[in-house]
Amino acid sequence: MATDNEITTENNEQVVDDGNDLVIDQIIRIVILSSTVHIICGLQPMEIGEGDNKKTIGYYLHTPCVLTTSRADDGSVDASMTPWIPGSKDRIVPVSLGQVTTVVEPLDNLTEMYVQNILVPTIQARESNAANVASPDALDTSGNVPIYQPNFVKE
Repeated sequence: MATDNEITTENNEQVVDDGNDLVIDQIIRIVILSSTVHIICGLQPMEIGEGDNKKTIGYYLHTPCVLTTSRADDGSVDASMTPWIPGSKDRIVPVSLGQVTTVVEPLDNLTEMYVQNILVPTIQARESNAANVASPDALDTSGNVPIYQPNFVKE
C-alpha cells in the first residue's frame, strides 16, 4: 500500500516523491488503443480485489492527449499532442482493458514535451483559476484541458 509520499505505477512499482521533482514523468505512458489511436497520458491501473486476488480491469488515463509522431529525415522523431476528447472537462478518463492494445514508455523527449507543453500550462491555469475564485469548486477545469494529479495529496 502506498504511503503519503508514494505512488504506484501500472507495474505496481512504488515510486517515492522526494519533494524535489515531479514524479509524474515516471508514470507517463503511451497507450495504444484497439482503434490504433496513440494516447500519451499519466497512467494508473483500474483494479479490483485485494492482495493476490487483485486484477487489472482497465486504466485511468490522466490528461490524455492524442500523440501523432513521424520520423524526420535526420532520424529524429517529430511529435504533436492534442487533447483526446477536447469537448470534455473530465481530466481522468477510464478505459476498459479490452480497449488497450499495448502500453509503452515514451522517449525522454516526448515525456519532456508532454510535461512542459501540456501539464505545466494546465496546472498553472488551474492554479490561477483557483486563486481567482473563492468557492469550493475553484478547482473545476470547465473548458480547460484537464490536468493530471498524482494519487496522493501533499500537505
